[in-house]
Amino acid sequence: MPATENPHQLVLVRVLPVPRAHVFRAWSDPAIMARWFFAQVGWRTIVTADFRIGGAYTLEMFDGDMSMISVHGTYQEIAPVDRLAFTWNSAAVQGTLVTIALREVPGATELTLTHTLFPSEAQAQNHSGGWDGCLDSLAQYLSTNSTKQP
Repeated sequence: MPATENPHQLVLVRVLPVPRAHVFRAWSDPAIMARWFFAQVGWRTIVTADFRIGGAYTLEMFDGDMSMISVHGTYQEIAPVDRLAFTWNSAAVQGTLVTIALREVPGATELTLTHTLFPSEAQAQNHSGGWDGCLDSLAQYLSTNSTKQP
């Protein structure tokens, strides 16, 4: 469904001062994902992923009180260093789609996260803070670990 037919979406853009390969690896390697894929400092995440088209992933995010948020889905598209898309299912939403697009900009990578197919604008906005926190965690991880990646 084109985005124009689904007004309930969330789009976030970040510029990360590392090569696209580093950003892509952070989204594709479960061991690395576990180091940043959480919304707030003090949280932790257990990640399992079969990183291939049709492969499944699960994120179990634990907040500071050890309450768990579980998300699962399947990889729909994988274009190394350029783009990936995966379904996003949780207790809050089912059947939504997340697309990560990576574009090289001078000395950095522009990441565009588009989360679509929300059942309502309220659900889209409810996910905004979580995604902002995750992207902050990603930026922090990459700023301290980018020299260790390919």
